[in-house]
Amino acid sequence: VFGGLDWSHESGAYAGVWSGSLVFGTETDLYMGFAGAAGDVGYDVGVITYQYTQFPDINFTEAYVKASFADLGVAIASTIDAGEGNKDSAFDKGDLYVSASYGFKAGDFDASVYGGSYMFENDDKFGNGEMDYKHFGVSFTSGEVTIALEKNNIDDVGANAADNNVRVVATWSKSWDM
Repeated sequence: VFGGLDWSHESGAYAGVWSGSLVFGTETDLYMGFAGAAGDVGYDVGVITYQYTQFPDINFTEAYVKASFADLGVAIASTIDAGEGNKDSAFDKGDLYVSASYGFKAGDFDASVYGGSYMFENDDKFGNGEMDYKHFGVSFTSGEVTIALEKNNIDDVGANAADNNVRVVATWSKSWDM
């Protein structure tokens, strides 16, 4: 179960919170940034922090930059701060996440295909083996409802085989002016 609340201003500034239940507790993400457009190119620059209620030592923060042109989107994020439990471990500062997406019309649906790759800076330094992984997905949106099919490509180093199963994710979104 997950949910979020976002605020945005006409200047391009935004902030939000997302929280979800995980196998080992609750994750709460807090983020803020600035988004806009320069001609036909959209941009989004921000910071997001991932907070884990039961294990605060593994909290971490990323800075990100996103760009879009027509129906194509690209993004890059880097870990800029890591909790004490991540210091000098595989999930310390310097991790990099890159992603791309392409949106299109599929009949009555707005559709998107997307993928990303997480590259851990320190994974091999501490005997963890290669922990980098990729994920792929496709989503279909009609009105306020989105259905997505997603799949990870995680090596078996410390991973649960279920992490690679295809997932179906259903999302309902509602917007209103305040």
